[in-house]
Amino acid sequence: MTDFTSFIPKSLMDRAFVCAGEYAWPRADALEVIAITEREGFSVLGVDIWIPSPGGPIIPTPFVYDWSWSDWKRYPHVPKSAANFVRAFEWDPKDVNFLNREPYFNLTVDDDRK
Repeated sequence: MTDFTSFIPKSLMDRAFVCAGEYAWPRADALEVIAITEREGFSVLGVDIWIPSPGGPIIPTPFVYDWSWSDWKRYPHVPKSAANFVRAFEWDPKDVNFLNREPYFNLTVDDDRK
């Protein structure tokens, strides 16, 4: 199986936050990565929100900020695509710990070209 990052331009890879072989990008870059991966025959199955830190990603809690391909079928309020989720993402107004932090989007990707 081909790693989806092999299709991502070096400039985007250089701007990614990397931890334990996983990548996360700020909003504009994440949207570009999603478009490239889909154009190359991959599907984005999930998106998690990370806050980069020197010790690894901070996963915001107690609020849940993620998107799953399977959830949009069950819940009408869930965005229908990873790109829509990334584009529309906003912190919960009650989440005072992260309101002023830039979210990074970690993608779970599957190779549809199998």
